[in-house]
Amino acid sequence: MKHRLIRGAIAGLLSVSLLTAAVGCGGPDSQGGGAPTAETNSTEAVLRIDLSEYRIIRPAEALPSYARLFTKFRVALKRRTGLDLVMAEDTEAEGERELLLGGTNRMQSEAALAELENGYAIRYMDGKIAINATSVTAMEMALEHFLEETEEGNTTMRLPIDYSVCLAQEDTDCLRGITVNAIGDSYLYGATLGTDKVWLSLLANELDMTVNNYGINGSTVSAYEDHHAMVNRFRNMRAGADLVIIEGGRNDYNVRAPLGELTGTDPKTYAGALNLMIAGIREQNPNALIVGITPWYVNSDMKRYSDMMLEVFRAQGLPCLNAADPDKVGVYMTDAAFRRQYCLNENDISHLNAEGMKLVLPVFRAFLAEAYAEYLSQRGG
Repeated sequence: MKHRLIRGAIAGLLSVSLLTAAVGCGGPDSQGGGAPTAETNSTEAVLRIDLSEYRIIRPAEALPSYARLFTKFRVALKRRTGLDLVMAEDTEAEGERELLLGGTNRMQSEAALAELENGYAIRYMDGKIAINATSVTAMEMALEHFLEETEEGNTTMRLPIDYSVCLAQEDTDCLRGITVNAIGDSYLYGATLGTDKVWLSLLANELDMTVNNYGINGSTVSAYEDHHAMVNRFRNMRAGADLVIIEGGRNDYNVRAPLGELTGTDPKTYAGALNLMIAGIREQNPNALIVGITPWYVNSDMKRYSDMMLEVFRAQGLPCLNAADPDKVGVYMTDAAFRRQYCLNENDISHLNAEGMKLVLPVFRAFLAEAYAEYLSQRGG
């Protein structure tokens, strides 16, 4: 039997459909002490599990956002149940009773996400409880859900045999078939990856968008040093776009371009160039929404350019994605483990590889969908 529970949205973007599937439930686990017992006097098949014999297992190379989340979960579990469970990495020898968090090397972690494209799962398998998710947001929801099934001051919890939780994709219909102009640097061009594999191309293929990608490796926003300066070439973009993306700042930091004044118009300053571009694009594409995307976080000095872009776009009444917030976009350029997995090479602190582009695609998709839907709503379109 399946039933659906609609939960609140996360950051106004995600609606949650909870599908609790009651599958066949046998008798108590045959592995001895701490074995769960089955409840049959309920409309759904559930287990009563004593957590006191469990230890928490997390991936050895968990990304920082996940690692922090797992630590908070352990503290919250102790506060709620009184259990001070040991947390170990998945490089340690496998035990009988394990609470698996995230993508550990245990087969139960992978099996938990089988056939789940977007969401989280909580599964009891072979004496182990696997909690896994497709994103940090989904993992946070999964851990909160797990805690809700525990009882205050009680080491025994009630766990439905099989949770499969699907997070509905944000409504992207407003983006389908639109024309997008995007001007930027290697973040958009893709460095050696090529434009066909960047997140914008992936999104265009998904939603039948027409994309004119004006990204150039090494391009600056300002004309402080003319490295294919965007302020000098944005007028070459085609007219008639529905959405225009301005991405840049990494190379302005590299050449130490002055930040400039918030409302200035000096093309040799970062803020001045942004203001000139916004004004010119509004003339060229009066019916287009203009959005900004900051550089990733690399260091506090470079973050000043991200902060300035956010301020300029805020002053202009335009949306801007703060890509310099690692926990928001999931990009941790200062983390070697992240770079090994998601960058062109371990020493590259700027450029995502193909897997990295897939990683950030949901973030950019959600940002653009929300921003463009709001824009259409304000226009009455």
